[in-house]
Amino acid sequence: RQDRSPGPASTPFEEVRDFFYARQNYIAELDEAAERIAVDAGLPVGNMAGALIEHLSSRYGIRVVSGASDDGTYDAQRSFDRATGVLRLSSRLRSGQQAFQMATQLAFLEQRETIDAIVAGGSVADEESRRLARIGLANYFAGALILPYTAFRNMAEGCRYDIDLLDQHFGVGFETTCHRMSTLQRPGARGVPFFFIRVDRAGNISKRQSATDFHFSRIGGTCPLW
Repeated sequence: RQDRSPGPASTPFEEVRDFFYARQNYIAELDEAAERIAVDAGLPVGNMAGALIEHLSSRYGIRVVSGASDDGTYDAQRSFDRATGVLRLSSRLRSGQQAFQMATQLAFLEQRETIDAIVAGGSVADEESRRLARIGLANYFAGALILPYTAFRNMAEGCRYDIDLLDQHFGVGFETTCHRMSTLQRPGARGVPFFFIRVDRAGNISKRQSATDFHFSRIGGTCPLW
């Protein structure tokens, strides 16, 4: 196996990428917490949006609305007004995407101390890197909540990792499913160790994560072969 210790990172983005790579793209504290919450709150797999709206309302008094801001100037994917307790989601989001955005907000509400502790114990040095790491960890929690580890791994094993079937069963998109497949590294219950790369038509790599020792080039990165 290759040494998974992070090498020298020149940008905050690369530093955070190394942060996840060193952990085989599996964050036990958040993954296990997300699965417990999904079970304890009775969040229905494949249709969590409505249940998350109710959970945020009953537990935190947060009202979820969909659409542009009151003055119509912007339609961000997610914006939270702490003063009014309103979480506004873009009207362009599908149900699974809405669930992901609500789960991300839930991460900042319920897992902030855990996220801060993980960042503090990691190798991220400057404030911008720590900010990006917190966002990445909140997104990780969101994926783990709407795709609970045991249910997702069992379904994936049962359908031989058929991405289309997983999409349909869990009510999420192709990229969300692929990303979750690259995180199945829980000790004692590992899945197939996938690596995940998002590449545009020009060959530019915009996202890459790995549960394996797959070597990612640190220089260039425009060729999908690297």
